[in-house]
Amino acid sequence: MAFFDAIVGMDWLEAYSPMQVHWRLKWLAIPYEGRIHVLQGQLPDAPDQILLQLAVTDSGPSSSADPVPVPPPVSLLLDEFLDIFSPPTSLPPPRVCNHEIPLIPGAQPVFIRPYRYPPKLKDKIERQVQEMLSQGIIQPSSSSFSSPVLLVRKKDGSCRFCVDFRHLNALTRKSKFLVPVFDQLMDELAHAKWFSTLDLREGFHQILL
Repeated sequence: MAFFDAIVGMDWLEAYSPMQVHWRLKWLAIPYEGRIHVLQGQLPDAPDQILLQLAVTDSGPSSSADPVPVPPPVSLLLDEFLDIFSPPTSLPPPRVCNHEIPLIPGAQPVFIRPYRYPPKLKDKIERQVQEMLSQGIIQPSSSSFSSPVLLVRKKDGSCRFCVDFRHLNALTRKSKFLVPVFDQLMDELAHAKWFSTLDLREGFHQILL
């Protein structure tokens, strides 16, 4: 597969619709800022030297919508616990029960090769890894276990750093503690009117290993 800086997705196409498409001649006529711009694709009989690849990347969530004002009681609560809502800059403190990964008897180390990332995504991953190294959240490892990482886009346009631990989870001894029944938890919220969300920005760094 050839290299592409960006791929036009459905969100971008919907934002500039309606547009004209000529599938046989492979061009798009897109209205933009009062003019019609034509994106020409590669024709079967065209030499590689005249190929022009154009793409528009996502500029992030729209800022046209007015921000929702924060109620004064909530604002006071955020100011009171500012250290909790601030981005983490170091490892969490030791707690009564630190995290461990108990493996099943006879488990052998798993070494999963990294995924193939586009260049821009690879740069983002390396930048986040460097930030976590400088903060002391992670450190270079010589472990015989290896799991690939990936970035998952969030609603606010930022990317969440995720590690694919599926192979390691398959070798982990399962916990015997019962998980609460979801239907029962929903019944307890029957008369609730206010809900909040908490984004664990660095969720897997909240507990020491």
